[in-house]
Amino acid sequence: MKQQSYLIRICFTYIVLFIALDFVSNNLLNESIYGMLIIVICLINIIELAITNSLFSPRLFSSLFLLTYGLYELRLSTQIKGLTASAQILILFCMLSWDVICCTNPYNFIRIPEKRNIIFNLSIDRLKIVTVGIFIISAICMLYEWYRFGGVPALSQNLEITRFDISVNSYIHIVAVMQRIVAVFTVIYLIKRRSVLMCVILVCSLLLLLGLGARAELLYPILISLIIGYNYYFFPKRKLLIWGIIVFIIIGVVPLIRHYISFGSSYISDLRSISRYPSLYFLTPLYESFAYNLEIFQVDFSSFPKLLPYGFGTYTVLPNIPFVHLGQSITDVQNYLLGNNFYAGLASTYLGSVYADYGFIGSIVFTIVMSFVVNHIYAKKQRDNKLTTLIIYAYVYYAVLMGFYHYVFDVVFFFYLIIIVFSIYYVKKDRT
Repeated sequence: MKQQSYLIRICFTYIVLFIALDFVSNNLLNESIYGMLIIVICLINIIELAITNSLFSPRLFSSLFLLTYGLYELRLSTQIKGLTASAQILILFCMLSWDVICCTNPYNFIRIPEKRNIIFNLSIDRLKIVTVGIFIISAICMLYEWYRFGGVPALSQNLEITRFDISVNSYIHIVAVMQRIVAVFTVIYLIKRRSVLMCVILVCSLLLLLGLGARAELLYPILISLIIGYNYYFFPKRKLLIWGIIVFIIIGVVPLIRHYISFGSSYISDLRSISRYPSLYFLTPLYESFAYNLEIFQVDFSSFPKLLPYGFGTYTVLPNIPFVHLGQSITDVQNYLLGNNFYAGLASTYLGSVYADYGFIGSIVFTIVMSFVVNHIYAKKQRDNKLTTLIIYAYVYYAVLMGFYHYVFDVVFFFYLIIIVFSIYYVKKDRT
């Protein structure tokens, strides 16, 4: 019954959004009002998930993605030029497809009890061995990179530019940033048993990640640990709000500090010049972290296949085959299309790479497949009620949630997934 009522509700919601989009296209509705409508709908959905203790269920992703779309439509930065109607229709169809698949999963509509009963089916001693081993190997690789770099990257005066030159070798760097996994495994260990050694490892791991000067490195263990912790413990709403504030601070404050260190007061002047409300310039990095990715997606949407042919795996599959160096990074193509010499890559949500490879219909199909996989893992997690399945779900769903920012299903994602799966197999109690 809940599935049917939710299906009716989302159909009604998307009909309203499609009609509102048509009004915007015909200048009958202001874009900011349209954006506010989307934001209100998303916030209602997110609050509902929080009330039912189901915040990190698959249903969260569509609300988060549409929230970024609504923020984009507010046009709070002069760098936001606007999406074409076709690009907006694609976004709505993709999120509608995601939600329809969620309706087929009855576990999305079961209220999670305050008293969690997750089975801790891991050997705590073997988990400690794995965590310490990965920490040592990863720390050696990271310190070697810092040695070659000439110091701690986060302390560099040109951090915004030089942070992309840290990697000595792509494979060494992948191992170096496995401190992300170390931090998550350490948190899992501390859930079950208090240990001074593991607390020290957790602090050292977070400091090593902080030393890279990239917010993504900190968000990785924090969000995955939050998903695991939320499903393992009952989170009071106040504590959940505090964690949400911490995440938003990392997303918004880290780039503000990083750019200020690199460019000085001129950066503040630039923020004032591009903000629709100059007095709130300090919020611009946070706003653009969510909204500007869709501006770059529009570049991809306008260029394929008019200027470049669809890649059919060139941007989503071939670059992830190790050692053969096939395919091409979508960020390099975007810089070419923008005609700039930008020192880094610009994120374009998960749809940037997917649309460049598979077009309009392919993007919807990809979203359906992604939703099906995540819902299947979530259903298994709810049925098994075991920590091992929860860890896999948290890792995969983190990658999905980051889809509002960029395409995460790269070679690093699959390499870490293999490491996590083999580690879990080694440390779980009931392995055969």
